[in-house]
Amino acid sequence: MWVGPSGLSAVLLPLLAWEPNAFISLARHAHRLATDTVLTACLYQVARRTAIDVVRRETRRQLREQIATEMKAMHATTDDWSDIEPLLDDAMQALDETDRTAVLLRYFENKSLREVGAILGASENAAQKHLVRAVERLRDFFAQRGVTVGASGLVVVLSASAVQAAPVGMGLAISTAAALSGATAAIATATANTVTSLQAITMTTLQKALITATVTAVIGTGLYESVQVSSLRKKVESLQQSQTPWIEEVQQLRREHQEATDRLAQLASENAQLVHENARLKTGSGEVAGMRAELARLRQASELAQDPVVQSALASKARLDELKQRLTQMQEQQIPQLQLLTEEDWQDVAKHARLDTEVGFRRTLGQLRSQARGKAAGLMSVALTQYLQASGGDLPGDLAELKPYFKTPLDDAILQQYQLLHAGKLGDVPQGQWLISERAPLEDGFDTTFSVGYNMFGVVREGALEGALGRYYETNPGQEPTTLSQLKVP
Repeated sequence: MWVGPSGLSAVLLPLLAWEPNAFISLARHAHRLATDTVLTACLYQVARRTAIDVVRRETRRQLREQIATEMKAMHATTDDWSDIEPLLDDAMQALDETDRTAVLLRYFENKSLREVGAILGASENAAQKHLVRAVERLRDFFAQRGVTVGASGLVVVLSASAVQAAPVGMGLAISTAAALSGATAAIATATANTVTSLQAITMTTLQKALITATVTAVIGTGLYESVQVSSLRKKVESLQQSQTPWIEEVQQLRREHQEATDRLAQLASENAQLVHENARLKTGSGEVAGMRAELARLRQASELAQDPVVQSALASKARLDELKQRLTQMQEQQIPQLQLLTEEDWQDVAKHARLDTEVGFRRTLGQLRSQARGKAAGLMSVALTQYLQASGGDLPGDLAELKPYFKTPLDDAILQQYQLLHAGKLGDVPQGQWLISERAPLEDGFDTTFSVGYNMFGVVREGALEGALGRYYETNPGQEPTTLSQLKVP
C-alpha cells in the first residue's frame, strides 16, 4: 500500500509517526480482513488507537517525572543522597535479578505493589517481601562502606532522588526529532509492506472527518490527563502535610539518639576512670602487703638479733669484713698462698680474732698466712710424692714439673715462693731431709713456715712473737697486750 504526501493530513501524520508499526500491523493482518472490509475505516481505527496510546504514555511519563521532582523536594535530604549516589549503581548491581527488578519498578517507576507483583508474576505480598529484602541488602551494602541509613530513610531517598526529570527543552527536541524520523520510517515501512494492497489513498471528506475525530480524542485525553495531574499534585501536597509530623518525629529521634550516644561515651569514660582507680587501689594494697611482710621480716630479724648465737655470728662476720677490708689496704702483708683459703678458713680465723689492738691484728694476719702456707705445703707434698713414684725416684728439675699432680692447681706466683733443695735421685738424699722450702718467707713475728719432703710436710719455724706472747700471758694472767713493745723478745 502506498501513502502519498497528500494521503495523510498534517495532524495524523505526526501522531502515526510515534508508532510506525501501525501500518506494519495492518499489513500483517490484512489476510484476516473480510473481502468487503473498507480499508480506510480499518486504517482509521488503527491510527486512532495508536495515537491515543502514544499520547497516554507520554503524559504518564511526564506525570511520573513531575511527581518524582516534587517527592524529591519533599523528602530527599542532600546529605543522604550525596552519600548514597556514588554507591547506588554498584549496590543495585549486587542485588539478584528479581530484587533489582522489584526496586526499579517500585521506586524508579513508582508502580504500585500490585503492578510490581503482576510484572514479576507473583502476588502483592511476594512483591512486598522482595522489596523489603532488597532494601535490607542495599542498607548492608552501604553500611559496609561507611554509609549508615535507615530502611525508611533509604526508601524515601530512592523514591525522591533516583528518578531525575529530563529538561523540558531536551524532551521537546527529542520528541521533534523522533517525530520527524519516525514519520519518514513509518511512511517507508508502510510503503514497502502495502504496495501490493492498494494503489493510492486520496484525501476525502470522510478522511478529514476521521482526522478531526482523532485530534478531538487526543485533546480530550490530554485534558483528562491534566485533570489527573492536578489531582495527583493535590494528593502529593496532602501526603507532604501528613508526613510532616513523621519527619519531625524522625528528627527528634535522631536528636535523642545523639544524646544517648554522647551519654554512652561519657559513661564509658567514667567507667575507664573507675577501672584505673580500682587498679591503683589494688597496687596500693599490694604495696601495703609488701610493707607488712617487710615489717614482719624486720621484727623476726630483730628477735633473732637478740639470740646469743646470732649475735656471735654477726660479730664474727663483722670481724671478717673488717679483716678483709684492712688486708686489702695492706698489700705488703699479703702472700699468693692466701688464694687457697676457703670462706670457712677465713671465718675460722675471724671467729676469735682481736682486731681492736695492734698485737691482735698482727697475730690474726700471721694466722691467716700460716694457714695458707700449710695448705700449699700439703698440696706440694702429695704432688711431689706422686711425681717421685711415677719417675722411679728421679727428683724434679723444676717445680713446674709437679703441675700435673696438683689436686688443686697452684699458679706460678705460688710456685715462685718455693725452691728445690736437692737434685738427682731420691735415694741419694739422706732420709728425713726436706726436699722443698720457701725461698724468703714473709715473717712478721707471728708467721709459721713449712717445708716439704717425700710423703710429708711440716713446720720449720714458728714466729718469735708467739713465744713472747705466751710468756706475757704467764706473767700477766687475764690481760691482753695492746702494743708490740709490751712483748719482750729475747
